[in-house]
Amino acid sequence: MSSTLPTNDPVLDEMLGKLDDFLSPLLQPGPPPPQPPPPQPSLSLVSVTERAVGIGNLRGTGMVGPFNVRSLKGVQLDAVVRFQYWAETPEESDALVTGLQGRLRSAGNELRAAGFLRIEAAGITVAESVAAVNDFWRKSADYRVLYEFQYEDNDDALGLIAKIPVDVAGFFANPMEITDDMVRWDDVAAPALAVRGSGTRPRRLSALTAVAFLPDTPAIWDGLGVTVRVSVGGVEDEQNFASVRSFLDAFDELEGTIVLNGNSYFAGRLPLEAVGFPVALPFILKGDDFLTVSYSDEKFDGDAIFYLRVL
Repeated sequence: MSSTLPTNDPVLDEMLGKLDDFLSPLLQPGPPPPQPPPPQPSLSLVSVTERAVGIGNLRGTGMVGPFNVRSLKGVQLDAVVRFQYWAETPEESDALVTGLQGRLRSAGNELRAAGFLRIEAAGITVAESVAAVNDFWRKSADYRVLYEFQYEDNDDALGLIAKIPVDVAGFFANPMEITDDMVRWDDVAAPALAVRGSGTRPRRLSALTAVAFLPDTPAIWDGLGVTVRVSVGGVEDEQNFASVRSFLDAFDELEGTIVLNGNSYFAGRLPLEAVGFPVALPFILKGDDFLTVSYSDEKFDGDAIFYLRVL
């Protein structure tokens, strides 16, 4: 799957390149061709129309860990392509087209896997002798294809909304915020991530996940300390990390690439047992139990961005 926005020309080249593999049959041992031989078979584009794939070409969203940060998109081409063959006799040209039909028919699964949602015959010409080309016989077969090119667009997708301000005039004295189990730390604010137990609905925790952009050079910015505190069943403990960078270094990197606003972000997962708490696993928060992750200042003093979520 491509990760760049396509234009028509590269998509057409890719589609024709995949069909070109079916153009020529496997050559069997035999006598050398006559001199001069017939022209080589060819594949050409007769017509093409671009179709939308959903609204804004959006097929869905992809995940990196628990974060919806990939927009899965697609472009569909409704096209007619022409396979053209040359031979010494009309019977040989007929045989070449028949062989093509057989190859395409038997490759249905392969073609679908390659992005061809539909491929069907659209017309076959009668073999004709072409005097200008040494009286060789020419025959062509047109096929209508619906081809889908899939790609990813890193446009923030859905998953990095840490809070949504809500202000309904006339109903509430003060505006509210709807929050997820996620916080964002940056040069505006660095609120603590806090998850608390409940007497009616115990909460099981397994890991912390992060999506972060830090300056490449530690000498430029490491950030201040990070503290992770837990209280489970009356047993409290805390673990301290010397800096944001050392905290992020404890995370195992997740597969996948996240690009937001032109910057590449690290995505990682930190199992809670790897933090080193002595409390019994699993972490099940009940009643007054809690887990908090806090930064040592009210905000970052650099350009770093850190999304933190609990699972």
